[in-house]
Amino acid sequence: MENSKTAFRNYLQLEKKYSPHTVNAYLNDLISFETYINSEFDSEDLLNVNYSLIRSWIVTLVDAQISNTSVNRKISSLKSYYKFLLKTKQIVISPLLKHKSLKTPKTLQIPFSEKELDEVLNLIIYTLSLLLCRSLFFCSSLLCLVLGILPENDEILHNGSLRQVFLRRELSSLSVAKQDGGVVCLESSNLSRLSSCTHCVN
Repeated sequence: MENSKTAFRNYLQLEKKYSPHTVNAYLNDLISFETYINSEFDSEDLLNVNYSLIRSWIVTLVDAQISNTSVNRKISSLKSYYKFLLKTKQIVISPLLKHKSLKTPKTLQIPFSEKELDEVLNLIIYTLSLLLCRSLFFCSSLLCLVLGILPENDEILHNGSLRQVFLRRELSSLSVAKQDGGVVCLESSNLSRLSSCTHCVN
């Protein structure tokens, strides 16, 4: 039996090119099963194992609160071992030929991390706030025009040129133009946190 396990180790290392950590995991699972059948069935012969013995081991592992994922990994190690025995013609049929893996819970795949979601939401909120400020500024400017709050002033409309005024240090490059004998407030380049439109000042 030791020769069989040694040959299996060499097979994993040399042919499969598995890492030492993976090889040790396979062999530890194999030794664990060997210990079980020795203690429960007084047998150490892994070459003459039937599926009922393996199923009994699976039940024992599940009763010990070992997760289905871990149980499947251990059975996968046994499968690899018995495939090796088949390949080397030490057995005729694998005792795990018709075995089906235990069901494992499906994990929810999240396309974005929590941090990424926060960043996207903050960007959306910022964009909507900016659009709202632009809309409020346009509506308030239009209202000022309709109510005649903005006086026609030659100093403001000096030869039809554009002048800059500032509102609460949040507004810059506010353009004023003359159209059909009236005064029209155009768009500002910085509209954040604008609360209302007041009459234009020199």
